[in-house]
Amino acid sequence: MWSRRQFLGKTLLSSVAACGCAGRGFAATEIPANIEAPIFQLTDVEKERHSFFLGGLCALVYERWAIDRSRKETRAAYAEAFPGHDFCEYGGHNIGAFVVNGRNEIVCFALNQNRRENNPLAHAETRAIARTVEIRNSEQYRAGTTRANYDDLLVGFKVYTTLESCTLCSGVMDLANIGEVVFAQEDPGQHGIGNLLYEWGRRQGAHGASRPIKADFFDGYKHLSDARDIFSKGDGPKGATAFLQSIEAYKAFGTIAGTFRQTKSTVFQENAWVLEHVQQQVSWRLAQQCGNDDA
Repeated sequence: MWSRRQFLGKTLLSSVAACGCAGRGFAATEIPANIEAPIFQLTDVEKERHSFFLGGLCALVYERWAIDRSRKETRAAYAEAFPGHDFCEYGGHNIGAFVVNGRNEIVCFALNQNRRENNPLAHAETRAIARTVEIRNSEQYRAGTTRANYDDLLVGFKVYTTLESCTLCSGVMDLANIGEVVFAQEDPGQHGIGNLLYEWGRRQGAHGASRPIKADFFDGYKHLSDARDIFSKGDGPKGATAFLQSIEAYKAFGTIAGTFRQTKSTVFQENAWVLEHVQQQVSWRLAQQCGNDDA
């Protein structure tokens, strides 16, 4: 039985295929269950830089980890595994996102806050993008420059996310003209919607949606995949958001956070300032109140 979210994702994929993908590489009657992420030829410098951003993002999510105290079994499991640890109040799924500008500077960090805001649109990526638009408009106002068209505000920006983006977030990134989205783990329940949007636009000769970059070069990608495999062998729901409430996920994020904290140098000199910048940004945000973000 599909969840409502899986059903919506599958329905959207089928609708997109029926409306225009046939003849462009996707036959409407042969659309696969999941659209694989395109393979991009990244340089080693790019891979290292992406890994620093994802490492810092995972460290923030780990330190902001929230548990749903309304679930007795969850409360008991965490109390047994981590006695005395004070976790954040559950505001939404343990998912985080950075928006990074064309100079490789973090502009905004946001968490998923569906529960806290009682809002189905309060995903990490959408909240980060909305806040970044406010910041960009404010910057132009203060500088006294001509206000850019909304289509151009985030051109050249990137999104980093701890989980592959859903139908909502992929669409928002497409509309905002975000150049790339780099994700630390896949979400099979979304059926590669971001990959489909990118391929569909590209094959029409259009700008296309954000380039979806699966960060399988990032050490944390394997940690999360291995933890998901262990989690999937247990009882109960198997989806990505269920995994992100699990102890297995928390431990995997902890391993990634530890590696990030211990990173003192770079392989490539041009990434030295990026590492310093990300570490400073993470440290500054960790000084804020539990559960807080920039959005």
